[in-house]
Amino acid sequence: MKNFINNTKQPFTVITNELLQEDTIFDNANQKLCYFYLYSLKNCSSIFPSHQTIAKAVCCSVSTVKRVLKELQGLKLLEIKSRPGHTSIYILNDYNQVVQNDLGQSKSAQDELEGQLELIYEVVQNEPLKLKEKTKIIKSKISSSDNREIIDRELNKKYYDTPFEKIKNNLLNDETLIIKTSAQYKSLLEYRLMNWKACKKNSCVKNKQIIRKEMVPNWLHKRHENQSKDIKMSEREFEIEKLKLEAELKELSVSLSSRSLLSY
Repeated sequence: MKNFINNTKQPFTVITNELLQEDTIFDNANQKLCYFYLYSLKNCSSIFPSHQTIAKAVCCSVSTVKRVLKELQGLKLLEIKSRPGHTSIYILNDYNQVVQNDLGQSKSAQDELEGQLELIYEVVQNEPLKLKEKTKIIKSKISSSDNREIIDRELNKKYYDTPFEKIKNNLLNDETLIIKTSAQYKSLLEYRLMNWKACKKNSCVKNKQIIRKEMVPNWLHKRHENQSKDIKMSEREFEIEKLKLEAELKELSVSLSSRSLLSY
């Protein structure tokens, strides 16, 4: 006669290393082993195993099995419904469903992650919820602004020779980036700080300034024109000046010759 109802949901409830090793609502290893053994009977048996069978499967005594089954009842993972004159009905509940019911949650773990941005739950879709207490998840509310201040101080101290504020502002104002977590913020900022290179100063070359005609003052133009006019001479005046110079040269030559004769 059927007396075992296995309400575990697959693949939502999956036995993983996290459920085996991390903190859960189980108080001890025997509770885990008994629950996993009963869980493994899904699709295999509709009859609840005897205490002796469970004890042999989980390597413990029958008295321990009886105590553990009562503890699983206290955790609401196992329900035992007595029937007068008939064998009791055993109902194995889904681990994650029990956790969610205890917390008064109606949404799945994945919906919570998407709906509450300020709360971080250690929840992964299709994996059991991890708990550090019996009836609640320890919620760690993290202020992103406080985290970023800590990251800023750390990176500013590490990359002291960079224009930290300028690089940080360029990162925050970059519309092509979507930064959701503190880890993303730190990795992107550190990457830019690490790859920052100082711009080389261009050598200053003094070009000779070209003075254009329109930049020369008017008085200089007039002076240049007056000088040009003074230099111009007619051909007759030029011949007269030439004859004067030839006569002076002849006089100078005669004077030099006479002085040389007197010296002898």
